[in-house]
Amino acid sequence: MREAGDVCYADVHKDGMGIVEFIRKEDMEYALRKLDDTKFRSHEVRWWL
Repeated sequence: MREAGDVCYADVHKDGMGIVEFIRKEDMEYALRKLDDTKFRSHEVRWWL
């Protein structure tokens, strides 16, 4: 997620689900636009708001 911007918090649960918090709203919006439905180390990136 760092490629989208400055991450201030990230956690991955045992089931593979994770949470990412960005410092700036613009970074989060960029991540939503550019990284949704991408693959990360065999896991798919999906957004739920």
